[in-house]
Amino acid sequence: MLTYYKVTVQSIDDNDFSHSNEIRLSKQLFRLWKVDLHQSLSICFGQHEATIECMPLEQNELLLQCSKTLANKLILPDDIFRIGVAFDHEYPCLHLGPVVAILTKVHESEHEPSFGPLSSFCKEMATYANENHVFLYVFSLDQWQEEHIYGCILQNEQWCIQPVPKPSVIYNRIGSRKLEQSDHYQTFFSECTQQHIHIFNDHFLNKWEVHNILTTYDELKPYLPETTLLTNQESLEQMIETYQTVYLKPIHGKEGKGIFRIQETNNYQFEVDFLTASGPLQRTFSTIDQLYRNLKYRIKKQQFLIQQGLTLTRYKNRSLDFRVLCARDLYGKWRVISLIARASREEMFVANLAQGGEVLRLEDSLHDAFAEETIKQFRSFITELAVNICEILSTEASGLYGEFGIDIGIDENGHPWMIEVNTKPSKNQAPLPAADDIRPSAKSIIHYAYHLATHNDIRG
Repeated sequence: MLTYYKVTVQSIDDNDFSHSNEIRLSKQLFRLWKVDLHQSLSICFGQHEATIECMPLEQNELLLQCSKTLANKLILPDDIFRIGVAFDHEYPCLHLGPVVAILTKVHESEHEPSFGPLSSFCKEMATYANENHVFLYVFSLDQWQEEHIYGCILQNEQWCIQPVPKPSVIYNRIGSRKLEQSDHYQTFFSECTQQHIHIFNDHFLNKWEVHNILTTYDELKPYLPETTLLTNQESLEQMIETYQTVYLKPIHGKEGKGIFRIQETNNYQFEVDFLTASGPLQRTFSTIDQLYRNLKYRIKKQQFLIQQGLTLTRYKNRSLDFRVLCARDLYGKWRVISLIARASREEMFVANLAQGGEVLRLEDSLHDAFAEETIKQFRSFITELAVNICEILSTEASGLYGEFGIDIGIDENGHPWMIEVNTKPSKNQAPLPAADDIRPSAKSIIHYAYHLATHNDIRG
């Protein structure tokens, strides 16, 4: 376990040193770490390493000086900056950082790079990292080369692209399953594994995979809608006969896209609601054969789930569910970061914000349907259920996960249901913060990355 202290690092001319790999530490750091005069040890910045010799400085502040040559070798920022520094006595080694990287799509322009829907969130993470002297950059797969890496650094409220070291921890925010399954990503992932670089949320979990994990836990079964794969017409017909209303969902879907709601009417017809680029549509079929043929034409070769239809509590006659954002903290424990209600657009059957849904407080959304004390119990139970789901998934699923978005509904009898798990939850589920604010969800990413790198808390 490493304890990082906030240290001022200064790179100065080589002529001020007896050799380029000499560093100078303030006497306070010598005493703090019990470093011997002229002791030879290693210094690491991310995955970059050099052998150094330590000399003392008279300054009282926590200060480390190194040569320009050594700074270039380690790919340290120019001139003076503040960063966490820890001393590993066992190795022995000085660790600068930790170095944390965000992997996403980078849009380069003549002004400054941007990151699409993640732009505001990346800026919040970088601001919080800078405040806590964690070195953070944002990069794309194209910027990760064998010989060098370029990353986007936030300096004076502006993003700039410059050479960066390989990090200790990577937060994967690639939004494309196709890219994540590409040879390029798989080669990158293998390289990181070999170099012991932690990658969290390293791949999407599909809906069928999540369902199969959660259904093995008896304590969760009462809160999981019956779900099966759409394999043939008989599988669809059986679910409709049982529940009258079912949902078809692409196992790799997100943001409410590609979902079909199927209802058997009193006159034995089948109404299908779905979303197109021009808006919601409804089609009616007189036989299950017609229904199935039409669905197969629309979904083609995609894999779909059939999920039990639920009669959920509504808000002003609009579909309603609850998004619970969970993340791991500085100690690796799962916590609820935010809990919001989402009401659908009128005449829509999904409440996703990407489909025009509205954000509400949980208490306001349930005020007309349940008593105040009951609503308090709902909040407590939903929180507990979401954390339990995260703990199970992070234990059973392959890969490393630091956050999940859990979608939960409450039926008209007050029974909670887990509707869906999001491996890479949207960062636009609530109004953006004021200019000087940083969302707890942004802080939580830095906390968990710090935990992976150090298994300790920020000191100084």
